[in-house]
Amino acid sequence: MLSKELLVDFETCLEEKAPHILSYYNKALSLNEIDSYMNQMAISIPEYKFLYKWKNGVSIEVQDYSTDIRIDFTGNFLAMKDALQLYKQNQEENYWNITFVPILATHQGETLLIEANENSKNYKQLFFYAPFTSDLEPIGYFDDIESMLKSIISLFNKGAQRYDNNVMEIDFELRTKVCKDLNPKSEYWFE
Repeated sequence: MLSKELLVDFETCLEEKAPHILSYYNKALSLNEIDSYMNQMAISIPEYKFLYKWKNGVSIEVQDYSTDIRIDFTGNFLAMKDALQLYKQNQEENYWNITFVPILATHQGETLLIEANENSKNYKQLFFYAPFTSDLEPIGYFDDIESMLKSIISLFNKGAQRYDNNVMEIDFELRTKVCKDLNPKSEYWFE
């Protein structure tokens, strides 16, 4: 279960390793706003709700693409209204399974999705979708939101990802090792 302490650790990590990112985040939503968005996306994952009670991600319309504000290779933490917009777009275009809900994304279309189907064996697992790869099926990437946050903290602390002049630099070999250890159920790290 996602804890307040982990979110404090995550925010502290961003303040120390990538302080420019936090300035783009919207303030937390009210519980009524979160519930309204979650109902529209048919998601009831408590950790998803808890995350948006902390911050409301980055709004697409205010993103400055000259500044890299990804928290992970897979993208920016989405504002909930933008997650809903991508969710609705997928309902029409059918890019990925309809039980997936966006949580992170890049402006190139890569998206990190959470499995919201309570009956799925992958319930709460996060999947990476990259539209410009040969395999268009989303692949298991983080075991859950808690594992995602722990992975990102560890990636920054171990130097597997860091910012230099607001541009993310990645040591892909170290990144794979760190994420493989923290996400044993996610096949992306084992291919």
